[in-house]
Amino acid sequence: MKILPVVFVAATLFFYADAGAQIGEMKPTPRFSVGVTGGVFRTSLEDFNALYGTRYSFGGGMHVSYRIKNQYNLLVKYRQIRNSTDFLRYDEIFHLTWRQSWLNIGVRYLPQKRGKFSPIFSFGVALFEIVEEGGLSIFQGAVIDPAPQTTRGSGFFLDLGMHYSFSEKMALIFETEITSGGAGAASGIGGQSIGGFLFNGGLAVFF
Repeated sequence: MKILPVVFVAATLFFYADAGAQIGEMKPTPRFSVGVTGGVFRTSLEDFNALYGTRYSFGGGMHVSYRIKNQYNLLVKYRQIRNSTDFLRYDEIFHLTWRQSWLNIGVRYLPQKRGKFSPIFSFGVALFEIVEEGGLSIFQGAVIDPAPQTTRGSGFFLDLGMHYSFSEKMALIFETEITSGGAGAASGIGGQSIGGFLFNGGLAVFF
């Protein structure tokens, strides 16, 4: 599965090249946009696979953007994923649930339209919240109270993608997002990061 990031990045670059090759009348970028997306998230946490049997999760989210100047937009994105599993430890079964959500706040570059394809690029800060249930915690590393345990953190995000406009007010979104962050005061580098790779698509509506 390690080939997935390479495939998605290659696909994104292809779309950028295709969009750049198009010719046509430049059209103003709409000022306001809302959208919904869904896709696959691969966490960077090395210990996640040991409890949940996989690093991959499915989830969804939404975004709101507002053009502040030329091709630059103020962007807010919300994402949420969920995993659950039964984990056997010392002849005891733990019913584990992992809910992770994060809020991205930053700037998105969305150029004026040239044909149907428009490349996008965004960056900014990411705010994370993770809720663990079931009696085991990746962060505590030991048996804990089965009540929900909440961990928060912060970091950054980057994304590359493409809008495919099939009407004046609606477009399909194809997006590859990279996030990195630390839980609490911990480092968010490499296998300790609570971020990861998000590969998703969805629909955007412009006003």
